[in-house]
Amino acid sequence: MSVQLDALADEVFAAAAAHVRAGARATRRPFGEVISNPEYPDLAFANVIQDLVAPDWTVEDLERAVEQELSTARRVRIRSRDARTVAALGPRLATAGYPGEARVGMMQVAIPARQQPPHLSVRLVDDGSTWAAFDELNRVDALEHGWDQATTHQLVDLCHWRAANTSHHYYVASEPGRVVAYVGVYQAGTTAYVHSLFTHPAARGKGVGASLMLAVSDRGHAMGCQRVTLECARDSRLPAYYAGLGFRTVGEEWVWTKP
Repeated sequence: MSVQLDALADEVFAAAAAHVRAGARATRRPFGEVISNPEYPDLAFANVIQDLVAPDWTVEDLERAVEQELSTARRVRIRSRDARTVAALGPRLATAGYPGEARVGMMQVAIPARQQPPHLSVRLVDDGSTWAAFDELNRVDALEHGWDQATTHQLVDLCHWRAANTSHHYYVASEPGRVVAYVGVYQAGTTAYVHSLFTHPAARGKGVGASLMLAVSDRGHAMGCQRVTLECARDSRLPAYYAGLGFRTVGEEWVWTKP
């Protein structure tokens, strides 16, 4: 990977980490950064060991660190971009039953010309009606993930808290009579990190998500952001989907979830 791509990857994953860190407890340790959200113990993405560098660790070493640093969390995510750690510890975690996946960081390098469907409107979530619709879509999203009621409640609560207390913004796309999609944007300096794009199953295949993403890209630049970034699972349809929206893969990291 070139030095330029390395720098772009650093920017993408730094924005992603800042999004998780906002409002959380962040502590630097010799092996990485511990990001803890005790109020949301069931949300793995909110309780993280970030940038793990521990190629000599066993699974027991990792679990000991989790117990010491993230004792209030019931679900924990571990992230690493260190090649030695991924090569050595990754297979040990897989053997121990830790679900893992490679995630790519992507940066928008061009905004393709696309006309928004005339029946579709995009709004900032900022009042009672848009929040009610957003919360309901969040519950549909959580149901698709198989999350229980407690986890879903924590997700909804965290979104409200982030919007009120950090530089998070949420947007919804509406057709006449119903809200059909949402997405989150976190502003990290001059970088807009886009996350959690979700379209209601009944509205998929109509270009709703793409229209919402492009509208949010425009709004990110309007907020003063120079870059629009995201991350997604490497071995899925998403990198190709986002490439069609002008995004380019600039780097990769591995993510494991403690079972």
